[in-house]
This record gives sequence, C-alpha cells and structure tokens, in this order.
Amino acid sequence: MSRDTFGHGRAPWYDPLTAGPIQPFIVAVAGGSASGKTTVCSTIVQKLGIRWVQALSTDSFYKPLTIEQREQVHNHNFDHPNAFDWDLLVETLSKIKQGRRVDIPVYDFVTHSRTEDVIPFYGADVVFFEGILALYDKRIRELCDVLIFVDTDSDTRLIRRSNGFSCCFVERVD
Repeated sequence: MSRDTFGHGRAPWYDPLTAGPIQPFIVAVAGGSASGKTTVCSTIVQKLGIRWVQALSTDSFYKPLTIEQREQVHNHNFDHPNAFDWDLLVETLSKIKQGRRVDIPVYDFVTHSRTEDVIPFYGADVVFFEGILALYDKRIRELCDVLIFVDTDSDTRLIRRSNGFSCCFVERVD
C-alpha cells in the first residue's frame, strides 16, 4: 500500500463535499530574522479560531553542507537563497496543496546535514509556511493562497535577536 492510500476508513483530512482530501489554505509568511513571523502566525490562528493548523518552516529545507563547507561553516551564509533546497520545497508544498501526506526532512544544525528522521506531515485546514525567504521562489508564491511579509525595524530585530527571544516586544524611542 502506498503512503497516500487510506486503508481503513477515511483520513481525518477528508472533505465530504469533494469526496477527497481537504485542499489546505496555504499562507506564506516571510520577514527578517526576529521580525515576528511566528507571532503573526500564532495571532492569526488565535483570532480566526482555525481548528486544524500545521506549520512548516524553511529551516527544514536547508541543503546539507559538504565536508568542505562544514570545515568553513563560519563563512557559510544560511540566509542566502542558495542555502535552501527549493526543488524539494516546491515538491513538498505541491503535495501538501493536493492534500497528500508528506515527509518533512529534519535538519541538524550541529552537523549541518539532514538526519535520517523525517516528520510526517498530514493535511490541514490551514498551513503556515514561514521563513526569512518564504516568498523568494515564484513557484512557491504561486502555490500559496496568501502572502505576508512581516516588516519590522532592523533595530528592533537586532535587540530581539541579541536577547535571544524573538517574541519580546520592544518599543523604539526616537
């Protein structure tokens, strides 16, 4: 039996109106480091009372570093578009959009490689896809229903980042 075949009853993400899987509403949220992307997603979920939500981060889709790159990891720019496996991301989001189960890779930030583990990801009413470059690839933007960019002052982001908490609130004094 393939992973996309439902053997006993219907999957919980089954839509009785279409007699198929629910096609999730995908929201891409981008913004600088410590801009408040996760806070924006949480606030939307709370305000709208969405019952079944999944979150997906670009962090899961970093390309594994080669041995040479690991030796020079302090020179590697993890915020550059080339650091991400965009083809795998597009393939994964396409399957999610179709209501199919996918396996999300697990990236190990210590070894800078993917582990053998994966995280099973099932359908949802809403999927939040977030990351600093979540809006970078046109193919991804086309798969999403809503695009959000969280614009936060760089001084505020720096303070949040240096405090180690992206959820703190800082008021800028001019």
